Amino acid sequence: MARCPMTIGTSSWMLIAAAVGCAFLLSACETREAAEPLEGHWVGSLDIGDDILFMRAKFSRTATGLAGTLDLPGIGRLALAKSSFFASEVFFAMRRGDEAYAFTANAQNGSMVGQLHGNRERGNFKLRRVAEVDQKLIHSYLGTYRVGTDWIRAIEDCVDSWGTHQLVFVDPTNHARKALFPSSENAFFFGPGFLIPEPIEGMVTFLKSRDGRPYLLWDEEGSEVMMGELVQPNVAAQHLSDGSSGPSGSRSVERRCNPVSG
Repeated sequence: MARCPMTIGTSSWMLIAAAVGCAFLLSACETREAAEPLEGHWVGSLDIGDDILFMRAKFSRTATGLAGTLDLPGIGRLALAKSSFFASEVFFAMRRGDEAYAFTANAQNGSMVGQLHGNRERGNFKLRRVAEVDQKLIHSYLGTYRVGTDWIRAIEDCVDSWGTHQLVFVDPTNHARKALFPSSENAFFFGPGFLIPEPIEGMVTFLKSRDGRPYLLWDEEGSEVMMGELVQPNVAAQHLSDGSSGPSGSRSVERRCNPVSG
């Protein structure tokens, strides 16, 4: 994907941040309460021009204040420079080298809707807070499931360009893939595209029967809820989850996240 021209000069971004952030100056941005609207893991998309870019952000409280990163394909990993909020209105500025980006948003009920502000460029974005799930638990969900009578879905794990693990489901007939984003430890949602989380089009919930056998519930918009039976566990994932080597004596090669397999 071509890189979008969204950079802001050092002096310019300071003016933008000052203008955009003036409404937030009365907030107690150094307190624990001020960090709560941003803290956590977020996924979403940024619309700018004809491009829709996937966004992944993580903000956490440290001993020196709020820290965070935001990943954008074609741009890279941005670091949090400053943040503030007043009621539900949030402002945060991200930097990468000499480049800076200012974001304003309305944050409510675990979601943010807002705008990216630049010299000449402006984009709209949506972010949704997602749950943090232990990777060993993620590995227990991997495998091939039969949903209904003859509908097959493979649940796989891939790694994006920043080293973040991402759960995906794969249609074996055409290798089409969609990312699964966690709303809880065992429930995941998916959107209309590979890495387009919203609008939400369905939910996948992983469960276990009384005898310990894993299965899933597939709830896709416009269809009845269907149960899926695990027919082929992911052997490599089982080895990785207990820390042992794969069948060849070495750890499995991590699959890169792409819209199609390969």
